[in-house]
Amino acid sequence: MQKRLIIAIGGIMSKQRNLGRTKSVGVGLREREIEEIDELAEELGFSRNAIMVWMIRHLMRKIREGDLEIPIETKTEVTKYIGDP
Repeated sequence: MQKRLIIAIGGIMSKQRNLGRTKSVGVGLREREIEEIDELAEELGFSRNAIMVWMIRHLMRKIREGDLEIPIETKTEVTKYIGDP
């Protein structure tokens, strides 16, 4: 898993230059979630940004391919956090 993740992250980051302008956006995370991302980034030798870019793009690809469905109960419930109980 770790070797595949490193290859995937490296591939995404090298292809990123060809996707047009990159814009910075803020993401609200809990302190422990940030710590987990930082731990993973340190373990794999990548920046926090590289790990988060890979996670978001991987998730988006899975959703587009139909391999993952986002559990949204109602369209009007916009404040519900995905994955929260």
